[in-house]
Amino acid sequence: MRKHTSYTEGFDGQDFSIDFEAVEGTFLKARIHDKVVIAYLVYDDSYRDVEDLMGDGCGELISFHWDNRKNHHKGFEALGLNSNGEPDLGWINRVHMAIADDRYVATCLKKYPLNDLLLRFGEGGDYEQQRTPVESDLEFVTRCLTEDSDYNDWGCVIYDEVYREVLTRMWSEPEYHPGNPDAQLLSVYSHSGEHWSLSGQGMQCEFDTCNSGGVWIPDEYLAEELTKLEPNERSTKAQVYAQRFLDEFNNISSGQVYGCVVQTYDEDGNEEDTDSCWGFVGWNYARGSLKSEFFDPACMNLLAQYNEDVRTQCNRQIEMELV
Repeated sequence: MRKHTSYTEGFDGQDFSIDFEAVEGTFLKARIHDKVVIAYLVYDDSYRDVEDLMGDGCGELISFHWDNRKNHHKGFEALGLNSNGEPDLGWINRVHMAIADDRYVATCLKKYPLNDLLLRFGEGGDYEQQRTPVESDLEFVTRCLTEDSDYNDWGCVIYDEVYREVLTRMWSEPEYHPGNPDAQLLSVYSHSGEHWSLSGQGMQCEFDTCNSGGVWIPDEYLAEELTKLEPNERSTKAQVYAQRFLDEFNNISSGQVYGCVVQTYDEDGNEEDTDSCWGFVGWNYARGSLKSEFFDPACMNLLAQYNEDVRTQCNRQIEMELV
């Protein structure tokens, strides 16, 4: 429950009692004939948590900076990493095995001279294989490499370092990457609080900044929108969504959450009406909302009421003169 302590604010030589402690420098004041309007911002500390204010359609921040192993796994998965935080090459091999095997064979044929491969697989070689009379040298070593990848796990093939290179290249290609294509790696600056940004951006400090501090993942609503876009536009839009989330998240985390209050008084300084709303995030947004949604409408309503009263009085005067 908010504490309704009475505070005082001066205007035009009068003191007016206001219901909340105002944020310094946020007062908007006006006299509309015999009425006074005072609007101001209040720090809002009544929300439950950050998620309470963020709502749907914003995405999710998963921090590697906070100690939550379950979330760490979810973040690693979104980035295409295994449980050790390394590229998940095993996933690529399981899902795209046929393509990886073909690339392994092609890479070996390109990397190693044909004679070296013949010495390895031919008679007396380390991995001697039976050769049919009709096979050419190239056909023979190609079959040997193909059988090597067919019958062995990628970590146990003869040229395992080549297979790792193949999987690593595939991991960096969008069509084979195991992670969320819209996930954004994040930086976090941690010093008397935290400030999050897209990786490599924001405040950079040798001691207080981690450029792989977490990951932003779109929720189902944003993901649906992103899948409608072309790849280049999709990547750019995902960064825009992530930055929008971070702006909101950083404002909330740093306490930039406000309530907007507008109060109306009669000519003697007695309060006639109060309107307030809470949960405005960000200084600029709150200041703009205070003026456009509270102060200006209150002033216009009083002015309209005054004009209506004048018209009514004039009509009555005319009626009396006609009588």
